Amino acid sequence: MFEIQEKIKNLPGITSAQRHELYQSLVNRWAMLHTDLHSADPEYVSMAQNTNEEVINGFYHVVENLYQDTEDQVAIATQLAQFRSGHGIFGRPVAKAAASTMPAWLNFGARVPELQEFAVRILSQTEGSSEAERNWSLFGFA
Repeated sequence: MFEIQEKIKNLPGITSAQRHELYQSLVNRWAMLHTDLHSADPEYVSMAQNTNEEVINGFYHVVENLYQDTEDQVAIATQLAQFRSGHGIFGRPVAKAAASTMPAWLNFGARVPELQEFAVRILSQTEGSSEAERNWSLFGFA
């Protein structure tokens, strides 16, 4: 959605009103389909997760629901900062090169065990499109 938003900003040959209409359609779709679970993927880092208040609040809402212990929550927050900033093993050239083809926190996550466990739990959730398809049909987005 962030990529689409950027493309709308830079779309040539449309008026400001058309740009606003496209953007509003995107916002409406986001509001209908987005959940906190979507925000919880640590690899959201490429989309500036920490600069979007709705997304980062969603991330920490999921952390707080899965981990009642504040120490675990702080450990995940600290380790997410290490991951996001490329510290330690995440700064190694092999980790940076491999990040585009595999989950870095899974393969290089020995130093961030709480974040690694969190990411596995989140990304192990099954996903299907039937609910979205039903919504799109009901609201005429098909």
